[in-house]
Amino acid sequence: MSGSNPSVSTPTGIVSVTQGSATVAERASGQDFYASALKALNGLFDLSVTTAIGHVSAVTLAGTDQAVATVRLDDPAPKVASTVINTVTGDMTAVYSGDFASDPALMKMHADALETARAIRKDTIDLLKSVIDDFKDLLNGKHTGQ
Repeated sequence: MSGSNPSVSTPTGIVSVTQGSATVAERASGQDFYASALKALNGLFDLSVTTAIGHVSAVTLAGTDQAVATVRLDDPAPKVASTVINTVTGDMTAVYSGDFASDPALMKMHADALETARAIRKDTIDLLKSVIDDFKDLLNGKHTGQ
């Protein structure tokens, strides 16, 4: 990755990701849509927040959705906190490096990021409910008049 910046080009129906000198292109299909929809639905259940303090040496993107998959720190003593909550079962995993956990300002920053993620999740679920209700009304021949 040394210094190269990934770029994305999305002309109609084609997704092309360029990393350094390598280019991967694939034609969007029903299978791609199904896989993306399934990934999005699965993502509704896990709420994941990671806060990392240190010098970033590399960032790895996950597939064509350009989500960050991995952040590599080359700091000799990075400060990291990670919280994953399964919103269906309520199971939670929280991992904190010692330096992170002993710094109240960093713990507050991570807690604030977690609250922001929860609020975004709630707004997204509310929006999905509204879309589903509107779609049901449309299928049942009800017009909302909007």
